[in-house]
Amino acid sequence: MAAAASQPFVTVQSLENDMATDGSSVVNFLPLFDVMKASIRVDFVTSVHGQIWKNSRQPYAVSKRAGRKTSAESWGLDVQYHVFLMSLVVRAGQGAFGNM
Repeated sequence: MAAAASQPFVTVQSLENDMATDGSSVVNFLPLFDVMKASIRVDFVTSVHGQIWKNSRQPYAVSKRAGRKTSAESWGLDVQYHVFLMSLVVRAGQGAFGNM
C-alpha cells in the first residue's frame, strides 16, 4: 500500500463487466499523470467560470437588424477604398472597414 500513496494509480476496467462491483472488471492499473496531481488554481476556475457564464446571456438590441447593418459599401475587390453612406449624422460610417 505504500506504493499507492506515493504513486497514485488509475484502474482500467473492461467493457464486458462494466456493471460489476466486486472488482472483477479491473484489467490493469496505470500510474496517474503528473498533470493530474497538480493543484487547481482558483484564479483559473474563477476566470473560466465567468467566461462560461457569459455564454448563457440573452442578446438584446434596439433593432431586429442590429449588428447586420453596415455604413459602408465595397467598390469591389480591386479598389481598396469604400464608399461611406452618409446619413443625417456627420460622422456616420467612420472606421467601418478599419484602416485605409
